[in-house]
Amino acid sequence: MSESVDPLVKITRIPERGSYDSESIDSTFDDGYLCNVAYESDNGPVVLTTLYGRHENFIYFHGSPAAGMFRRANSDVNISLAVTHVHGFVLARSLFHHSMNYRSVVAIGKAEKVTDPEEVMHGLEVITEKCFPGRLSKLASLTTSSFDKRQYFDLNSLRLQ
Repeated sequence: MSESVDPLVKITRIPERGSYDSESIDSTFDDGYLCNVAYESDNGPVVLTTLYGRHENFIYFHGSPAAGMFRRANSDVNISLAVTHVHGFVLARSLFHHSMNYRSVVAIGKAEKVTDPEEVMHGLEVITEKCFPGRLSKLASLTTSSFDKRQYFDLNSLRLQ
């Protein structure tokens, strides 16, 4: 484990189980398509579930313009994006020793609204190919007016767990 890991995301309980290398982080992102995004709203903490896709060091995710987290984009407020894969449950004779085998990644950073139509299309392609491989070739082309119904964001320059 690297000593340069940000304390905000550093694993403290059984730290030898943590991996901070980019290959582990990228594979955890690449093996999923559903994430939880947490942010602080005017009324307290909120967590929303949405689809995402990774391209290089960018995580693209989308949602409705009416969603509160998207009104926080391009601000100084950090969001947290988490992906988890459960691999199995560990049962023991004692309830206290039950556990779960999983891997997860938590990214903390600022969401930036994607406004360039070409990048919006790229983000859509990344998410769609992740969730439905090969589906893009079977769909009608999108028009820029379609972009008004959804907003797309990328998360870059992240602290990762």
